[in-house]
Amino acid sequence: MAALFALAFMVLQRSGGAESASVSVTLGASLVVFAYLVALPLLRVWPGVLLGSLVLVAGLGAGWAQGALLALPLVALVSGQTVFLARRAADAESAEFGVGRTPSEEDARLLALALQGQGKLDAAFEKLRQLPAQGDVLGDLYYLGKGYERKHAYAQARDVFAHLVAQAPKYRNAAAHLKRANRLAEVAEHAQALSPGAKKRSAPQAPANPKRLGRYEIDGELGRGSMGKVYAARDPVIGRTVALKTLALSSEFEGHALVDARARFFREAQSAGRLQHPHIVAIYDAGDEDGLVWIAMERLQGHDLSQFSQAANLLAVPVVLDIAARVAEALDYAHQHQVVHRDIKPSNILYDAASDSVKVTDFGIARITDNSRTKTGLVLGTPSFMAPEQIAGHKADGRCDLYALGVTLYQLLTGSLPLRGESMSALMHAIAHQTAPDIRSLRAELPETVAAIVARALEKNPAARFQTGRQMAADLRSALDGLPPLQSHREGSALDYDARTDFHEHPMAQYQDTVLDSAAAPAVSHSAPSRT
Repeated sequence: MAALFALAFMVLQRSGGAESASVSVTLGASLVVFAYLVALPLLRVWPGVLLGSLVLVAGLGAGWAQGALLALPLVALVSGQTVFLARRAADAESAEFGVGRTPSEEDARLLALALQGQGKLDAAFEKLRQLPAQGDVLGDLYYLGKGYERKHAYAQARDVFAHLVAQAPKYRNAAAHLKRANRLAEVAEHAQALSPGAKKRSAPQAPANPKRLGRYEIDGELGRGSMGKVYAARDPVIGRTVALKTLALSSEFEGHALVDARARFFREAQSAGRLQHPHIVAIYDAGDEDGLVWIAMERLQGHDLSQFSQAANLLAVPVVLDIAARVAEALDYAHQHQVVHRDIKPSNILYDAASDSVKVTDFGIARITDNSRTKTGLVLGTPSFMAPEQIAGHKADGRCDLYALGVTLYQLLTGSLPLRGESMSALMHAIAHQTAPDIRSLRAELPETVAAIVARALEKNPAARFQTGRQMAADLRSALDGLPPLQSHREGSALDYDARTDFHEHPMAQYQDTVLDSAAAPAVSHSAPSRT
């Protein structure tokens, strides 16, 4: 390439008299243009722009203007190529930073990633297939297909890879993945057809009102959620009263997903059962009977904190800080034992003013369905309390729980969520990109130390947050020590639990609770069921 340029300029320099000037200019210019066109595809964007500019300047400086018929096309060629390369550079930069994608497309992709991270693969595919198949979307489709394969959902994997092949057949050997998924799907369908009684077999249906589960005698219903109920029960062997949480997994999962969810249920129940902490609800037992899996846990007096998340019914600031510090200590203990809650929110924190008891409940429940696909498309978890990395589908660690505790603290102090959206995708975009308003913009009398704690807990970057629950608890107690003396928040009797009052004051745009069907639950006094 260098030799071609050298030869071209030698021809130009040796152009002598007037008779040979035109021929020399034509030959030299032709060689320069030829070398330029050969070199252009081999260069990166900005080196190509620089080379085009040099060729243009050198050509004009060498007196090519003597042959106007040659000079004008040369100038047009080099200028056009330079503009083209500059546009390509701008397009590449836009693609790198997502500028080329419209906000609605970016929101849809964020929602698809969040759904995929929660195991809602079908819903994620519906979102992704509506987006232009380019850039990051191709990678999202590829990993979605691999996710289906890991769940042995080969028919769905086949659909994803077929869509990918139709849009970008050469992307990551998509055609080979489609062929493999198609073969496995045919084998699975053939095996199911040959299975004896396959059409007759179905998951066992849970009894509507069981009298006994395992060795526990059912006394009555305490509450219910979208996947099961909570019962007041008694262990006749030792006479202990318990809260019995049931999950009808067979109603929400099928096939391999049901097997996976059931196995995860017992793993998580075992992990949660090992947690022995004064601020964590104790797990006594777990079992599987009549199409239901169940957990027996300690039954408590008091109320969850959801009713204190309304601006008209807030707890005193010292009470909130004290509760949050104890929850942070409970989370620190759980994280040291490699257990992440994944769904910290006011309704999963139980408080009894009479006994000054604070308990975190539902450890492991969010994880049971974390990577499974429900038959009804149920969205599990609570988006308003999810950390940005959870929204993006990344692995959750203890700092996600501390972020959720920051959202909880914000709501208990102001009666408002830090970030909201008119739609699910708008909410997720806000969590991923918008900074929460300073808590003092809603409640000016709050101390600066409290505002700083909340702001740090809500940092987008996990590395900028509290790294442990112990750190957050220490800062909360330090802020608590700087407040006026705690007034008698412990006076009065235990609070009454009425599940019918939960969340009806919240607009749906907050997406605070996507699990509990509170309207179906009866009022029960002096007990706080763990929520599904």
